[in-house]
Amino acid sequence: PATAECPNACSGHGNCGDYDMCTCFRNFIGGDCSERVCPFDRAFADNPKGDLDGSEGISGPGDTMLVGSQIFPSGTTEEFPAMADSKGNVLANTAHEYAECSGKGNCDREKGECECFTGYEGSACQRMVCPNDCSGHGTCESIRELAADDFSNLYSMWDADRIYGCKCDPGYHGPDCWSRHCPVGVDPMYYDESDVSIHVTTVTFAIFDAWCQDALDVEPYYLRRQLLSEDHDYEEEEVSEVAFAAEQRRRLLQTPTTL
Repeated sequence: PATAECPNACSGHGNCGDYDMCTCFRNFIGGDCSERVCPFDRAFADNPKGDLDGSEGISGPGDTMLVGSQIFPSGTTEEFPAMADSKGNVLANTAHEYAECSGKGNCDREKGECECFTGYEGSACQRMVCPNDCSGHGTCESIRELAADDFSNLYSMWDADRIYGCKCDPGYHGPDCWSRHCPVGVDPMYYDESDVSIHVTTVTFAIFDAWCQDALDVEPYYLRRQLLSEDHDYEEEEVSEVAFAAEQRRRLLQTPTTL
């Protein structure tokens, strides 16, 4: 009698069964089991899978299809959303079911590795890339970490460890921490409501201490200010430079006169 064999002997990644069909080992697919399955993770965006069995119709969300398939061993559904998986587990975040390469990359079937789209990274393309690697002026953190940094807020949605952004170092800002903050100072001409007058000064000096660092949230460096003199001028013989600086700082920052 005539005999046949499975294509390519199942490539050494499966067993040849009835009707000369390969049953592939785990993480291998294809008629001859020569292709690899790439890692899965939560999809960033999901959509109905459509007519999976070629019946020219769409089954309901409760109908499980393709049980025992290479990609969906436990089966899947054609209609979206699927509120429970084939094992009866109720699903949360049904718009973000598990997908190969998280739906944000293409699978290299030869290597079994994801080729992520621009802006995504990870073995399953499961997280976003920080723009420009934060330009070397910040740290790349998840939205969960960024929320915790902001007064210990909690963020625990499906993308808590998938959406990433830059936390910029002091003095830098912008989505990629590329832009610098310019020096901050008091307008050298300002309107005083108390005596309805304009006060001008050309006095320039430096202030620096730990209090200023905490209050203004800046790195330790000398803050140069064009300071106002309110309603009178200081004479060198009337007050020392230290006392003058303390008084002007008190007016700017509304703090007690202490050094």
